[in-house]
Amino acid sequence: MNLFRALATVLVLTPALPYAAEKAKPDSGLTCEQLYSAAKSAVQYRDEGYSLSQVLAALKSVHGEGKLTTAETETLRKAVTFAYLSTVWPEEIALECQRAKEGK
Repeated sequence: MNLFRALATVLVLTPALPYAAEKAKPDSGLTCEQLYSAAKSAVQYRDEGYSLSQVLAALKSVHGEGKLTTAETETLRKAVTFAYLSTVWPEEIALECQRAKEGK
């Protein structure tokens, strides 16, 4: 399965979310589950040898299809980048997202 199709599947089939999770807007159309899945997938793709630019290019394609707003795409891009670079773990992103949503 190619990278674009895999990321699109994660975004479409998983319930939606936000990030750098503390910066996530509670009203975002993305769910914490989607953000977690995308971040987890980014780590998997990194481990399989995909470059960060390849992973981010796939996200850009999803935005181009109009499935996400510009703000949602930016939130997703940050989460994927942080997870890919091991700045934060996907579980931390999901936890912070839940905290942000509960705090609204």
